[in-house]
Amino acid sequence: QLRGAMRTAAFLLATALGLASAAAVEHGDLRGGVNVGMTAAELPTEGYKDFACVAPKGKSIAGFAEFKSCEPDAQGLRALHAAIDEPGADDTLVAGHPVNLTLDFDDSGRLARIDIVTKSKGPMFLRKKAFLLGLQARARYGEAGWDCKETPLSADEEPLGPTSVKEHCVKSIDNRRLTVDRNLYRKVGAEAKAFTSESHVVIDWAK
Repeated sequence: QLRGAMRTAAFLLATALGLASAAAVEHGDLRGGVNVGMTAAELPTEGYKDFACVAPKGKSIAGFAEFKSCEPDAQGLRALHAAIDEPGADDTLVAGHPVNLTLDFDDSGRLARIDIVTKSKGPMFLRKKAFLLGLQARARYGEAGWDCKETPLSADEEPLGPTSVKEHCVKSIDNRRLTVDRNLYRKVGAEAKAFTSESHVVIDWAK
């Protein structure tokens, strides 16, 4: 019942934020109309900051257009970190959650992947809610059609209060393959502030 209530609350929050699936592609996978499948030249020149290559680690670049300054990975994708430039915000926020944001480009300059993972450090009340971002992402692209699998806690893991989550969900829609992983638990015997609450959202261009 608690888990169902959380799903309902997350869906209502997503709808209130304008994240309903019918508008997801129209408004972009990310702020500013950023969608997988766009080219680097089509991406906005404002609204993002602190660009840096994943490899070489920490190499600063001026913007999306300089993706070729980053080294390709084993899949041939060139990955860069970016921060959303929001006045007054110390972190990059997606649906109110502090996240690390990575964008991967193929050699043609097409945005092939958006990788969003909640930060593991920060205020306690935000860390505890991090596992809810995955529910908000699922609501954004529509509740139907997800293939979700839950993994039971291992012997050295326990719920955080009455709740635990170890969930992996995938869905294909609009030339996208969406992957959402959510975790909420703590290690048995760990101190109160030592827990795992996280969401990892990956949006792949699948055309």
